[in-house]
Amino acid sequence: STSTSTSTSTIASKADDEKGSPRLIWNAEMLTLLEGVRARIDDEQVNFCAVLIQAMGLSPDQMAELEASGDQSAKSSSKGRTLKAKFAQFNGATESILKKKGTWRINSEVVRGSTTAVLNRMVVAAYRAFYDKYSVVNFSSKHMDQYLRFEPDTIATLFRTFFD
Repeated sequence: STSTSTSTSTIASKADDEKGSPRLIWNAEMLTLLEGVRARIDDEQVNFCAVLIQAMGLSPDQMAELEASGDQSAKSSSKGRTLKAKFAQFNGATESILKKKGTWRINSEVVRGSTTAVLNRMVVAAYRAFYDKYSVVNFSSKHMDQYLRFEPDTIATLFRTFFD
């Protein structure tokens, strides 16, 4: 037995399956709505990552500015100060994010997984490129460990469990 509404705003109709259990039949309007929601989630994930990248000092503009600042060697004291500031900014932003852990939840495993994947693709990749390039530069004679507190894999692990 099938019951459907003749209203043009109907997005799903009820039907009975072979066992007599009710099920929903999705129509084109509902599928379009779901596609729109998925696109919005995708956009918000990318926007969220862009905000994190900016806060962590890893935006493309910020990295280009660092590159343009000249000599990459430890002999450049201004480069050393710049690298210290960049790593300190990243560490501070990461610590700030860690304080929010547990307050931001994503109940859907699918959305949580896709958000984590976007974070890894955008934020962790940007940090890994920065870390791999500049962690080998001796920019601090005494306190390198203070600036290199978070390895890229640690950040990836943080994101994997952040929204649980």
